[in-house]
Amino acid sequence: MFFIHFFFALLIGLVLTALFALIVQAKGAWFSLLAVFVIIFLASWAGDVWLHPFGVPLWGTYWLPFLVVGLIFSLLLGALVSSSPSTVEVVEPQKEEARRRKAIIALGVFFWILVGVLIAAIIVHYL
Repeated sequence: MFFIHFFFALLIGLVLTALFALIVQAKGAWFSLLAVFVIIFLASWAGDVWLHPFGVPLWGTYWLPFLVVGLIFSLLLGALVSSSPSTVEVVEPQKEEARRRKAIIALGVFFWILVGVLIAAIIVHYL
């Protein structure tokens, strides 16, 4: 089962990341297709743990939970991507750069915590 789950998560992660890249077309300091792929891949794999199996089985496992969780996470990531910076307030360049660095650090910490939690959920499922 491990390899079938890995295959489903990999396939759905690749497809949803490709769709995400085509639809969003974002560029930014934190934006990385590799990071998006890792989150969608691990989230869809952990979705097998979170959701009760439903749908039509394929090769002995239900593939729809992988797709649903991967789609939810890709939509959440799409909502995070900002295509244009805010121009509402004028801020000094040094303050803006400091704020930008803090945001990048916060997103980096959040990314690694999320990856750790998803990997832990996957490991617990197979133990």
